[in-house]
Amino acid sequence: SCLMPAQIISAIVAQRTGKRKIVWCYLAVAERSLKLIGILLALWLWQVGWPGASIVLIVIVCLSNLLGMMHAPPWMSWMADIIPEDRHGAFWGRRTAWIALSVIATTVPAALLIDEVPEDQKINAMLAVFVFATVIGLLDLIIHGSIPEPTPAASGGRKFTHEILKPIRDRK
Repeated sequence: SCLMPAQIISAIVAQRTGKRKIVWCYLAVAERSLKLIGILLALWLWQVGWPGASIVLIVIVCLSNLLGMMHAPPWMSWMADIIPEDRHGAFWGRRTAWIALSVIATTVPAALLIDEVPEDQKINAMLAVFVFATVIGLLDLIIHGSIPEPTPAASGGRKFTHEILKPIRDRK
């Protein structure tokens, strides 16, 4: 229930600072890093026999997901200013298709590999795959961070609340 207000907060921060790329980058790196730390910590707590390990996992993954939702508005705003308006649909469609293909091309072989690992090593194998995937995800952020950030489109000097309420005021 906190995800939508969190997106509004990150949009306000990105607009007020004028640094969408930095806001996006910090939130995205924090999201992925926190998820990795949370899973490693919960796994360790579980292995030492602490009964609250699942609670730690749930709390940290929820916080990570919150940060993940918060990085969407600066990212979408940044991309909307880079990609020509008449190409938005084609761009996002191709991007989504490539992401889906990448996920399938990596997830299926990883799952088949883990199936072949002896039962007593499955957690370690899963952990290795997860850490590797997280490192690749962080490298992905570095690559995306090389995309130039254009000057944000002017809002006509209006305040954020005026802009966010605009669809509600529009009778069409």
